Amino acid sequence: FAERAISIDPSLGEAFATLGFISSLEWKWAESENNFKRSIELNPNYATSLQWYSRTLRLLGRNEEAGAMIRRAHEIDPISPVI
Repeated sequence: FAERAISIDPSLGEAFATLGFISSLEWKWAESENNFKRSIELNPNYATSLQWYSRTLRLLGRNEEAGAMIRRAHEIDPISPVI
């Protein structure tokens, strides 16, 4: 569905975030990172994308970058119980 959404509207950062998350579950790290970066570029205030990207960076051992992403997500959505 995310790919279909992007085919209809390629400016949907949320759909790219979903592809990034799915790619990370498949251990397709470069694809995941590219999708998250595109998501953040299109919608820098979508906290879920930043949270999911943080998770992926943490899995890759890139803890400083992961920390920066989750802090930014928290700034955007400070009352999120997940973030």
